[in-house]
Amino acid sequence: ACSHIDCKHEHPASQFLICKKCLKVKELGISPNKFNEIKDTLEQAGFHIDKPQLELNCICNGCYTSEQN
Repeated sequence: ACSHIDCKHEHPASQFLICKKCLKVKELGISPNKFNEIKDTLEQAGFHIDKPQLELNCICNGCYTSEQN
């Protein structure tokens, strides 16, 4: 996991892409501006972010290609 999850200084938030087939994981960074947009949207919906990382369930290219054949 990212060592910056609980940092107080500004840097890209972690976004974890997780393949639902093979469980491969890739970590990307979300710019502070984009993350703040997400945070504002959640707060307008009555929710607050506990940890700044995001996890997206996906299918990696390898598994996607296998499904297409």
